[in-house]
Amino acid sequence: MRKLFRSLTNATHSKWITIPAIAYLLLLLVLALFADWLPLAFSPGEAMAHTPLLEPFNWEMYEVGKPFHWLGTDYMGRDLLAILVYGARTALRISVPTMALATLVGVGLGIVAGYYGDTGIKWSLGKGLALLIASFFFVFFAFVARFSFLPGNNPDGNSVLKIILVAVTSYLLNKALWFLFLKLPFFGRRIPLPVDFFLLKIIEIFGAVPRLLLVLCLAAFFPPSVQNIIWLGMFTFWPGIARLARAETLKQKGLPYMEAAVSLGFSPVRILTRHALPNMLVPIMVAVTFGICNLIALESTLTFLGYGLPPETPSWGQAIRGFRAYTDAWWLLLFPGLCIILLVLALQNVNNYLIQRLQPNKAR
Repeated sequence: MRKLFRSLTNATHSKWITIPAIAYLLLLLVLALFADWLPLAFSPGEAMAHTPLLEPFNWEMYEVGKPFHWLGTDYMGRDLLAILVYGARTALRISVPTMALATLVGVGLGIVAGYYGDTGIKWSLGKGLALLIASFFFVFFAFVARFSFLPGNNPDGNSVLKIILVAVTSYLLNKALWFLFLKLPFFGRRIPLPVDFFLLKIIEIFGAVPRLLLVLCLAAFFPPSVQNIIWLGMFTFWPGIARLARAETLKQKGLPYMEAAVSLGFSPVRILTRHALPNMLVPIMVAVTFGICNLIALESTLTFLGYGLPPETPSWGQAIRGFRAYTDAWWLLLFPGLCIILLVLALQNVNNYLIQRLQPNKAR
């Protein structure tokens, strides 16, 4: 009887926590998607030349039918409510693409390293050398070199065209070098490719440096922008997911169903995508959820330090940054901080609820 009462109490407690968490996440999603159509009195970039700092709920300035700063203004005279609403869109634009890219890279490398190990993949020396040269060619000419013959005066406007041209050229260079190297007997030898060894060493290198310090060092070389935050986040978040995917693949690899799939002659792609990957979705989902929380906190930290987003981009971190210069403006810390804390707590509670539903026996 006591166990039944405890289980019912825990279920009710979990329900009353999960429902507000889901409602808050849906509210942020609606604000992010429909911010341009909401009846906001001010836009996030509209600044007031006079009285730049206004306290929230200043009823002395309230007049019926006139716009009112409900949550006050920041140090530039911009409406804080509009910044919070559009900051939800910025958080969504940064966290979702970043974790999608990091998950794609991390899961791909992790399952390949866990399944093939150090001897499962064998490449010829010519093919590996050609791919290495083509990769260096692509990285240098796509992200370092500048092409003056491309149309357009804006160097950022032709970046997509430049990457496409360099990618096609790199592919053709890879094929040409591979064809030439295969003519030489020395480069035709097939050697095992230690994928697992290289992946573990790369993960160890990333783990030896604190993430915030690494991101700060890299962000110093790039101008503040949403695209740079996405690439920096992807570059620093994929090793954790790769380590998790590798461990889960090794665990799944020793189970009987994997041995049965191999004995039936299934291809490695089918084994990994249709059998192994669905059984590791729960831990990957947990890693993605916590990764989104860490990304939102990381963006706020970088913007607060001046390395994240430009001042014209509305974000929660940009609002908190004004509190550093104006410590009396408590609302610049309170309201954006509450948005970040509630978002992190909501994601964690929804994540725990999904784990309980997908793995009820383990969760209990």
